[in-house]
Amino acid sequence: MNRGKHLVSAIGLALCAILLLSGCDLIMGLFGGGNDQDPIAIPDSESANPAYSGLETDVFDAVNADRTDHSAAAFASRDSSLDALARRYAKVGACDTVPKNLEDRVKSVLGSCSEAAYFLFSSMNAPSANTMMTSWLSNTGGQIAMRNAAFTKIGIGIVDGAGPNGVPGTYVNTIVLLAKP
Repeated sequence: MNRGKHLVSAIGLALCAILLLSGCDLIMGLFGGGNDQDPIAIPDSESANPAYSGLETDVFDAVNADRTDHSAAAFASRDSSLDALARRYAKVGACDTVPKNLEDRVKSVLGSCSEAAYFLFSSMNAPSANTMMTSWLSNTGGQIAMRNAAFTKIGIGIVDGAGPNGVPGTYVNTIVLLAKP
């Protein structure tokens, strides 16, 4: 069972690395993007799970602690619109990997978006903020995004949902969205 958790975490880190390290132009070239590429299907809405509200706050606090430790301003607060979008992505255990599609989704909830990044973490059990941060920070692209002062908006969603990439079973999925509006 522990091997499955590591596999799921590795899949999430790989997706994050592709998005963050490759750059928007390369990803757009590889995956097409644009109007002919449908974004991932997510539910119209997803309610916050009260069981995870404390964990969402813990993740927010941990992100801010890391940002201020590395000379980036702390986020003043979470954006409730981005929280809602993050929960919708978390429900399906995936996020748009085509930057244009992700930016369009973020723009639809914020009204603007020049760049967006995400972090996905999935576990069969409720993870700790420390576990998630360790996973995120072990990826160079994740560190760069988290500590990028140009990202001024954050949304965090933690819900029970499908396993990532079609892995069977129910997982606790975390999506953190960062945006430059």
